[in-house]
Amino acid sequence: MKTLIVQNYWTPYRSDLFEALSLLSDIEVLYLGNIGSDRLWNMEKVHFKYITVPAKKIGPFTFSTFKEVDFSLYDRVVVLEHMENIFSILKIIKKFPGRFYLWSGMFNNMYPDKPGYEVIVNLFKKIYRHFLYNAEKYFAYSSLTKEMFIENGVDPVKIEIIKQASRVGNTLKAETKNRKPLNIGVTAPLKILSLGYLRKEKNNEVLVRICSRFSKEDLILTIVGDGPEQDNLKNIAGNNIIFKDYLEGDAKFSEYRDADLFILPTIRDPWALTVNEAMSWGLPVICSNRAGARDMIEGNGIVIDPFNEDELFDAIKTFVDNRILCLEMGSKSLEIVKNYTIEYAARQIADNLSK
Repeated sequence: MKTLIVQNYWTPYRSDLFEALSLLSDIEVLYLGNIGSDRLWNMEKVHFKYITVPAKKIGPFTFSTFKEVDFSLYDRVVVLEHMENIFSILKIIKKFPGRFYLWSGMFNNMYPDKPGYEVIVNLFKKIYRHFLYNAEKYFAYSSLTKEMFIENGVDPVKIEIIKQASRVGNTLKAETKNRKPLNIGVTAPLKILSLGYLRKEKNNEVLVRICSRFSKEDLILTIVGDGPEQDNLKNIAGNNIIFKDYLEGDAKFSEYRDADLFILPTIRDPWALTVNEAMSWGLPVICSNRAGARDMIEGNGIVIDPFNEDELFDAIKTFVDNRILCLEMGSKSLEIVKNYTIEYAARQIADNLSK
């Protein structure tokens, strides 16, 4: 059985998964465009088969042509639910009646910060899901997405949560696997790391504002990443906030290695693989309850409501006042992340495709 997997554009984390999956199942990937215009990734050489089709942007939507694609070569299709490409996706599933799987990272009430926009988006979703939610099987990023599927009438038996994985957990050097936080002494500042694309929904403004309430002796926050919010964040930051631009490879990994605590304060994120990466380096995590990665927090951190600033302040203060938690929860992170490998996720998908 040959499977076509449709994704919006190339991403490094999904590419790793497709490499592993291609060793277990006969797949080909269809990219609806190259790399997102707001991303700094460089497309790497891969071994799995893929096709990239042109994409034309009209308003908020992207339309793709399929002149290069012979859909008769495939027995079924796995489509990633992505609103920007929804018209292209709907066009594809018509060619695979009863033979398509839906893969999604969406969840209910994704835009609480945009009430009017949320109403319009939900109406649009209701219309297109009439066609899209007739899949043979449903792959969910997390429990958040599974809850959304069920609320929209999907039979829970048809839903499989596919564990999201990062290459970091697969490539750690042996000497880093038992790494301990470096700054647990009561006189040393707690070193906090936040890493990601700097846009409003990542909620870093709240994080900066709260961390600025602490002294430089209590904590130092390092924010790694580029994006439209960087200048605004620098303008409101206290003297205990450090900014670094987008980093890759060893430069990025060194930030995880040197930190004591990782924080993801996002308003919405289908998953957030930075949480996987942080846990792979033995870090405890303060994670938003509006990120799929909250599923990984099991005694190795604190889940907070990103709209409740007191919760975030109290969570940070918990680690400032009790540094030993960095050791205890960091050790739990290392154990939990072992279950989130690319090979495991690839096996999950392959097993479902073989049924």
